[in-house]
This record gives sequence, C-alpha cells and structure tokens, in this order.
Amino acid sequence: MAVDLFLRTVSCAYGVILCCLLFFEGSSPLISFFCFSNFGLSCVSYKLFVVPLGGHGVDGAAYNYNASIECLAEPQRVQYKGGKLRNPKFELGLDGWTSYAGASLEVRRTFSGNNFMVAYNRSQNNETFSQQVYMDKGKYYTFSAWVRVSEGSETTVSAVITTPGNSMRVIASGNAYPGCWTMLKGGFQPEFSLLTDLHFLCYNKTAEFWVDNVSLKEFNQTEWLVHQQRAIRRVRKRKILLQITDKLARPVRGVKVNIKFRKPLFHVGCGVTDTFLQYKKYQEWFLQKGFTASVFTNQMKWYWTESRQGIENYTVPDAMFQFFKDHGIAIRGHTVLWDKPKMNQDWLHRMTPKELLATAVRRLASVMARYLNDIFEWDVVNENLHFHFFEDKIGPQASGMRYICRSTQVYKKV
Repeated sequence: MAVDLFLRTVSCAYGVILCCLLFFEGSSPLISFFCFSNFGLSCVSYKLFVVPLGGHGVDGAAYNYNASIECLAEPQRVQYKGGKLRNPKFELGLDGWTSYAGASLEVRRTFSGNNFMVAYNRSQNNETFSQQVYMDKGKYYTFSAWVRVSEGSETTVSAVITTPGNSMRVIASGNAYPGCWTMLKGGFQPEFSLLTDLHFLCYNKTAEFWVDNVSLKEFNQTEWLVHQQRAIRRVRKRKILLQITDKLARPVRGVKVNIKFRKPLFHVGCGVTDTFLQYKKYQEWFLQKGFTASVFTNQMKWYWTESRQGIENYTVPDAMFQFFKDHGIAIRGHTVLWDKPKMNQDWLHRMTPKELLATAVRRLASVMARYLNDIFEWDVVNENLHFHFFEDKIGPQASGMRYICRSTQVYKKV
C-alpha cells in the first residue's frame, strides 16, 4: 500500500532542481511543477489499510510566500518591514538612497498618500538609484520590490547587486508597465561576505523609473533550517491511521508494524550539458548522487536541433537521452519554444505570422513525437511571462490555451 501526497506549483525551466529547492531550500511555491511523494508501507501476513487524516498547520510567517504577477493600481505592503534596507517605503525622502550612474532622483506621492522613488532624466539602462548593503557569506537573502515606468510599453526591469570590483549579479527580474505596479521577487546566497550596491536596471532608457516598498530580508542558517523544517512538515508530512486486520477483516491488536521509506516519486535532479557525454567521472558523480531526474540545459532547444531551417539534428540529445533512459533517470523536456527574441534563429524572425505558426507547430510535433511517452513533463513555451516573441509575431494568444491546444492536437496525431 502507499500514501500519495502532492503539491501543485507552476512549471519553470529547471523545475527538477527547483522542486528540490522548494522543500529543502524554501523556494517560493510559485515556481516548480507537480511533485508527488510515495511512501511504501508493508506488513507481513496482514492486510494494511492506510487512511490520510490531513496535515499539520504550520505558521509560515518566517518566510513570506506572497508574490504577484498582476499589474495593480497600488503596490502591496512592504515585506519584512524592509529587512536590512534603510527607508524602504521612502517615508524619509531620499534618506539611505543615492543616484546610480547619474540619474536624477525625487520622492513623489500617490493620490492615496503613498510615497515612491522616481529616477528621471535617464539615458542608460542602469541610471536608477542604489543603497549600499553588507551581505554575509553563509546567509540567505530574499528580495522584493514594486516597480513601474512612466510611459511607453512594458519593459524588462531587474534588481542587481554590484560589488566594488564591478561584478554584477541579477537577483530578480520582471516586467514594468505604465499605469500600474508589478512585483519583483527573488532570492540568492552570496558567495563571499562583501559590501554591495543594490540597484536597478530599466531597459526603457528614457522613461521615468518608479520603485516602492523595497525589501531585502536576511536569514541565518539556523533560521533557514527552521523554515525548511516548517515547509517539510506542512508539505511532506501527514498523520495517518493504520488499521491491521487478518484475512477475515477482523482487527488485530498488539501487532508490531515496520514501516520503511522506499523511494520518493517526486523528482530531485540536476541539469546537465552535452559535456556530460565526454566525462565518465561526470556521469559517475550524477549516478552516485541518487538523482531521479535530469533536464538538458540547451541540447533539446530549437536553436540546437535546427540551427539551419529544415535541417534537424538530434544526435546529441538522443545520446544524452539514451544514457539516462538506460539508468532509469526521468527526463524533463526543456524546451519546445522560447519566447525570448534573441534565442530564436534568424530565419524565424524573417517569417510571416502564418509561416511562424505553422513552423512552430511542426517543431512541437517533431520534438515531442520523437520522445513520445519518455518525457515526464514538458516546457512548451519558455519564459513567456517576461518575453513575447511569439505573441508579437502571431498574436496575444500565441502561447495561451488556444495555441497550446491546437499544437497538442497535432502532436497527438503524430
């Protein structure tokens, strides 16, 4: 007998890895994919009935899971009261914040009385504002902010930390729009203890860039471990009632029951590149870790398998696929299509909308039919929250349900 428990989350590029992070690193439940856990229970000479009774209620206040992809009239409240940041709601004007790369700064107020920071007179992506923050190696950080632009269309914005040596690391990225506020959220662990500049990039170089309710929360390892245990209790543990009966279904008392954990059905895995095929030690390391799944970082992508129009080459992904199949490792399909413009071949950019739609459907049928029944989950359209190559070319529903359903019908016929 078995007890199956599940948590639904949203798929993303490296879902195999993020599933691990969700339950053992406390990653946001808004990322990852369907995960299942299977606990094998056995009892010699007796029937065993397993009845799930529901979970432990856990106060998740230690980690704020709140996140939003909606564009709102007003930003939501600051998380963790701003954490390590000084003046996170700009109630003290510019206190704690300085111009970055020469932008002009001022604090304004909405009709509802909410203060926010504005960077204007901009001509470069990095002309925004910053605050110096000291970050410790071995600690964990979660970041959030609400962003907006004054004009134009949607644009990519990022939160960045820069070291004194000008090494830059993006810690959160998303889209900003005129007329409403959107949320950036991310997390990271510094590799060194160092003083950094926390600042922003806004890829609309001429629009005013607005930010409000910025937060940078620090967790030490003990706090993070407590958070992990809370997440494990909430997601992976349940009370169960065991009823032992004999062959005539009569309850039996005083029976010693041994319960042994066998194997989880939720996947814990690691992304691999094509160099995996060249190094036996790399392969041995992967197998020794006990991973149950893998995802190819690039080798199943369209630009890899069809760099020249009409000439498909699956030699490398086929070899990688066969290795994992021979060793009983599940594979996640990444990715059929990619909404990031520069990651699509030049010949796709030159197509008409009708040609692109037909070619994209052919691509979907080609790669999915090739690995039919052997891929446990697919990324059909990658990064379509903040990029929109197919939407711009085909229409707003390009990666939506109409397009996916039409593509899936073709796939099922192959």
